[in-house]
Amino acid sequence: MHYSIAKLAALSSLAVSSVVAGRGRGRCLTDNAANRVAQNFATTFSNFSEDFVNSTYTIDVQDQTDSVQWLISNGTACPNGLGSTTFDSRRALMDAQATQPNLPFIIENVWHDCTNVIARWKFDIQPQQVQGIAVLGTVCNQGANKAQEPYLINHIYSEFNTGAFLVFQNEFTPTQNCGNSN
Repeated sequence: MHYSIAKLAALSSLAVSSVVAGRGRGRCLTDNAANRVAQNFATTFSNFSEDFVNSTYTIDVQDQTDSVQWLISNGTACPNGLGSTTFDSRRALMDAQATQPNLPFIIENVWHDCTNVIARWKFDIQPQQVQGIAVLGTVCNQGANKAQEPYLINHIYSEFNTGAFLVFQNEFTPTQNCGNSN
C-alpha cells in the first residue's frame, strides 16, 4: 500500500486529536451538552437546591474566583486568598450558595472544547446588571443519572463585576449617577 506524506500527516493528526479529545472516556461535549452544562451552572444561582447541585457537580468540584474571594474578605487590604481555590468541594460550594438569594442568571454565550465550557453570563439585576465569565471543566458522569446529566462540573474558574454586585447588595453607593443603568 502506498501512502503519501500528506495522508500520513492527516492520519497522525487525527489520531493525536482523538486521543486528546478522548479524555472524557472517548466522548466530547456536543453543542447541546455544553449548553446544558452552562444552564446547570446558571440554575445553581437562579434556583439553588442541594439536590440539583448534587446531580450536576462532582463531589470534589474545585471553584476558583477572585471576585468571590474579594467579596469574602470584604475588600480589605488583606484579601482572602486571591488566586487560590475559593471552594474545594461540592459541600463548601453548596454551603456558600445557600446563603445567597436566587438571582436572574442569564447565559449570554457558550463556547466549548471536548471537556470545557466557557459561558458569558449576567445577573439581570438593578441598578446595574452584573456580567461575568466562567470556564467550567467537566467530566463524564458515571452515576445513576448519567442519561439525564451526561457531564458533571468538576472545575470552575469564574470572574464577575464585583462593583455592580456590591451596588445591588446596597453595600456600595456610586458617587455619581450617569443616567445609564446598564
